Amino acid sequence: MRSRLSLYLNDLTLEEILYLEEELDRRKEKCRRNYAVLSVQADRAVLHTDHALDLGLFAREMRRLISGSAAAGGGTVLAYSPEVSVLLFNSVPGASRSCNALLSGLPEFNGRFGLLTMRIGVKLGLASGVDILSPGSLRCVRISPLVHRANQAAWRSTANVLLMDENSFQEWPDKFSVLSVPFSVDGQPMYRVIPGMLGRDSSRFDNEGLQRFLREVSAAGVSTLKYDMGTAETNDSKDEMLELVVEGYDMQAGKNLVLRERIKATEFPDRMDMVKRLLNSMNLALVRHDLNAGASA
Repeated sequence: MRSRLSLYLNDLTLEEILYLEEELDRRKEKCRRNYAVLSVQADRAVLHTDHALDLGLFAREMRRLISGSAAAGGGTVLAYSPEVSVLLFNSVPGASRSCNALLSGLPEFNGRFGLLTMRIGVKLGLASGVDILSPGSLRCVRISPLVHRANQAAWRSTANVLLMDENSFQEWPDKFSVLSVPFSVDGQPMYRVIPGMLGRDSSRFDNEGLQRFLREVSAAGVSTLKYDMGTAETNDSKDEMLELVVEGYDMQAGKNLVLRERIKATEFPDRMDMVKRLLNSMNLALVRHDLNAGASA
């Protein structure tokens, strides 16, 4: 390709070459704007596994999780691999929503794999500022300073934690939940946050019953929980109630650990997201299970 391009350029005049350079710069400027770049990296190497079938499923499910999470924040996928992906957003709040969706989806993602070696956490890095980026252009990904900064931040992060630069911190929705860290990336101060865990409304989705259940699960060494939801009977017709049931089996004690909650239908999605984020922070997998299937059979 390089030799063909050089032969083509040799046939052009200096004026034509300068025109091509100006046209290229003009087209690049169309893509120069404020962006937020989110790097998502697996916290362990999974591509070297000997289980090819599991690896194929992992790659498909990971792409679905990454694409869905990007769409939740109005973003797009710049680059994808099962271990490292780069997402592009027009704003930091959009990237924040995608982080929440990604961490909420991880427990059920991990629940699809029986092998513990195929279960992962994600390390997140966020950088924002003015750059020239375009979906589908691998060259812009390779030379982008925002992509480089986001990748370096994710590499230095830990599982299920986001590291962001100064520009991103200024636009982050919940600044009071962000902590400064004692190092920089590319000369930019860095900040640490667990997306969705310390928001302004997170306290109303917390209770002693849930914390007691999670302590029992942790003490029993349970790695996978199953859950179901259904309509709960209520005497008040104004508020539709749903029942959430989460179970785990304690092999040492030989008994089920059960959490039952009655939640208003309007609050159920937020409550379920919070439960999933708590489970993800404890590296627990989650599997949807119809608890009434056996009874109806």
